[in-house]
Amino acid sequence: VVHAALRRLAQHGDMMAAIAARPEASLHLVVFADVLVYVGDLLHVLRDVRSRLAAGGATAMTLEAAEESVPEACRFPEALVCKDERESVKPTQACSGRGWALTVDARFAHCREYVERTAEAAGMAVVLWRYATPRWNRNRPVLGHLFVLEARHHDVRCS
Repeated sequence: VVHAALRRLAQHGDMMAAIAARPEASLHLVVFADVLVYVGDLLHVLRDVRSRLAAGGATAMTLEAAEESVPEACRFPEALVCKDERESVKPTQACSGRGWALTVDARFAHCREYVERTAEAAGMAVVLWRYATPRWNRNRPVLGHLFVLEARHHDVRCS
């Protein structure tokens, strides 16, 4: 299954074209490992993924964090994944604006609250969130988020 997915990705040339080529409700898991740093506004990505997820399907993703400071437990290299200490986090200006910003390294950083709101708007629920280290840059860990989102069931009503 993984090899077939990689072949499709190579044929389409980009991740969203490969996902869009799948029938609706046909995917059970979509993983974005350090690739959404090249996307600012995540709404269209999450909506497209949501439409392709089967009931109970999920997406896991890492993102660069836009927060400026983090709890002591999240200082590196002591911890690669840290617990939620929201009160100790200092948000950047991006977090009070649109929720994401372009970094000096030409990657996008996202605020936790923005991702949570955007997931909700796309029809997904956050089932897991943690601070994480998605990659190292210039021999330093990059502060990031690890999210697992689950497709919410559509409310089907008969009239």
